[in-house]
Amino acid sequence: VDLELAREESEKLETMVRGYVGGKTWSEVQDAMRGGQTDVADLNREKLTICFCDLVGFTKMSSRLQPTDIASLLNDHFARLFNIVRAHGGTIDKFIGDAMLAYFPEPVEAFLASKKMVQESRTVRVGGEFTLPIQVRVGLNTGEVTLANLGVSEYRQRTVLGEAVNFAQRMQSSAPPQAVMISEDTMRHIPHTMIRTLEPVRVEIKGRRDPVEAYVWTQSTERRDEVSDRLAIRSSLLSGQARTSLADRLKRRE
Repeated sequence: VDLELAREESEKLETMVRGYVGGKTWSEVQDAMRGGQTDVADLNREKLTICFCDLVGFTKMSSRLQPTDIASLLNDHFARLFNIVRAHGGTIDKFIGDAMLAYFPEPVEAFLASKKMVQESRTVRVGGEFTLPIQVRVGLNTGEVTLANLGVSEYRQRTVLGEAVNFAQRMQSSAPPQAVMISEDTMRHIPHTMIRTLEPVRVEIKGRRDPVEAYVWTQSTERRDEVSDRLAIRSSLLSGQARTSLADRLKRRE
């Protein structure tokens, strides 16, 4: 009985801790423990796609709400983002105020997740009593980052560091409302068929002397792609019908 109770308590503790440190960090902690280590490996270098997402006009919005309502609003919003990131193989690094920092091993999955963040960010529930309209800005950048343990022995945080992270945040802050700003480094890894109607824009970036090229995705871009697809299919069908008609006429002449 004591062993069964201890196992149940251990499972409860694991569930609680996972909710605070995140799935990836918890897996790394478990791997370290199995290997007889007392710490998670520090300063791992990886190539990842970094995603920043924040709420537009949050400061003004929160000034009209009670603290409990602000917490309810953010929790509803973050739950939606968490499900999207997890569904696309990403990891939440942290929530910072009204913003989220996440990273993905695959740039395409990061792009698909970012689009969904915009598409599904329309309203949030506040305390189960009413909803508020919201808009988000999302920024993506791909590059080498360092996964580091920051803090002291009593309190540490595992997070991504590097210029690629800073640049992703610059992309996000430069994005229009309800849009994804995508860096050139991320665009190189996305198939052309997914981004064929995106046009480059010149973006002023703090700390950079010259503007940089980036690409903006909005839902109107998606609709443009759908129209383009329908027109291409229609053109192909009409072309096929024309060829069939010509072949029939030639046969009749014979």
